[in-house]
Amino acid sequence: MNSFALEIRDDKGAKCTFYTVRRDEANSNETDKFFAKYNAVPELKSEVQKLLSFVLDSTGDDHGAIDILLNRFEQEKEIYEKQSCKKNTKRNARGSRKSKNE
Repeated sequence: MNSFALEIRDDKGAKCTFYTVRRDEANSNETDKFFAKYNAVPELKSEVQKLLSFVLDSTGDDHGAIDILLNRFEQEKEIYEKQSCKKNTKRNARGSRKSKNE
């Protein structure tokens, strides 16, 4: 049986805290393993750093954990329907304009 622990990866963001998982027998958490793996490829190192900075800055400081970006597959339809409903409500609230000739 796989056993793991949830742990805080980064809690310095203004809008959210990032969590990761660590298998009980592992020395590193899964997020650190991912970044270490791709950081070790010289051609990718710069892009990996950009990705990490983007995620920490845009999600952690600017937007927070947005449902549409961080959802489970099972919730996709529900979230899509909520977003569509909000858009339709905004359109209806604006109303339609009639031309002067009408």
